[in-house]
Order: sequence, then structure tokens, then C-alpha cells
Amino acid sequence: METEGMSLEELKQLKRTQYEEARKSGVFQRLATVGRELGREVGRPGPKYLWEESGVRVFVDDYRGYVTAHANEQLVASNHPCTRLFVAGQWQDLVLAYYPEAQEKASLREAARRETEKQRLQSEQTL
Repeated sequence: METEGMSLEELKQLKRTQYEEARKSGVFQRLATVGRELGREVGRPGPKYLWEESGVRVFVDDYRGYVTAHANEQLVASNHPCTRLFVAGQWQDLVLAYYPEAQEKASLREAARRETEKQRLQSEQTL
């Protein structure tokens, strides 16, 4: 998108609009799923994950609920309240191509969690 002739207010509005569209469409949730399920745990406090592929990094801070993405070292997405940024591009296609795999892994993990909880509850009822 050509932004050269845009005013400061138009640029601010563009940033808000792009961010809100991404948020409402669930892009941040899908980015977080890829980062969480296919990335590696990187820190504390709370679970934090980093997924990297072909110059794209997705960082998920599940402790504070933030997702950020960088493409070739440039920040391209963040749901942090101080940043609220989303810049669509090929980086997004790369990450979201992994979403079905990440979603499947999340579903399997949730099914295992539910089965473990079920067995625990059944064992509590056994004399």
C-alpha cells in the first residue's frame, strides 16, 4: 500500500483499521496457536513461546496474553496495548500455512488433557 502522500491522521487511522481487521478476523489467535503449538518454550514467568521460520518470528507471551511477529527483523504484528500493529504481507501467509498443523496439535493436547481429568475424577469416586 502506498502511504507516501498520506497525512499523519490518515496514517494513524490506517494503522488502527489494519489492526482491528486483523484482531476481529482472528489472525492474532491463529498466530498464537502456531507460536504456542509449534514453537519452543523460551521463558518465565508464565509460558512464553517462540516460533521461527524463514526470517519470520512469532513470540507468544501467554502470561500476559501478547503476540508479536517480526519479518526480517521488522515488527509486523503486535497485540500489545502500547503497539497495536498489523501489517499484512507474505510473512502472514507463511505463518498461517502452519495453522492446520498447529490446530491439530492443540486438539490432540486438549483431548489428552480431558482424558486425564476424566480418569482423575473417576479415580476420586472409586472406593
